Amino acid sequence: MKKAHKKIEVVLISEVEKLGQKGEKILAAKGYVQNYLIPQQKAILSTDPRAVKLLEEAAKKQKLREAEIAKAREIVEKISNFRLKMMAKATKDSKKIFGSITADQILKEISKNVKIELKKAKLIGKLPIRNIGNFALTLQLTPDVETKVNISVEAEKAAKSAKTKTAGSLKKVKKATKKSKSKKK
Repeated sequence: MKKAHKKIEVVLISEVEKLGQKGEKILAAKGYVQNYLIPQQKAILSTDPRAVKLLEEAAKKQKLREAEIAKAREIVEKISNFRLKMMAKATKDSKKIFGSITADQILKEISKNVKIELKKAKLIGKLPIRNIGNFALTLQLTPDVETKVNISVEAEKAAKSAKTKTAGSLKKVKKATKKSKSKKK
């Protein structure tokens, strides 16, 4: 018959893989606690006065995490079914764009269009975007909350022709002013 292992209640000082997060109160085998957790300064006994302080800090962090998750879910509701359209200069065949569209640029555009601040958000997907087309990316607001964002990248065509016309008319104006100055002399 096997002996039952004695368990000791400890509070984790740091995250321990497969055991728990910092500030959690757990039960662990006596030998594991005495030979690994305490010597490696990964845990303290729950009877230690520092344990109360750690538990209070963990409770505060948990409340902050819950508030952050609630805020992230509100943002997901606003962003759901949102499609972002971005314009980029493209090659003549309009398949590839000059340069690329980065995650930061996409986050700024989403923030501007939806009027939401996305400081800690992270985009997951094939980035940076270097082609014209439609892309589905995952917007991760917290480790627990994420949503899909559809992005449509289109080629700038009208803007390019307008710039050339403006540049051409500026050259004509400069030539006309040079001619008028030379006539005055």
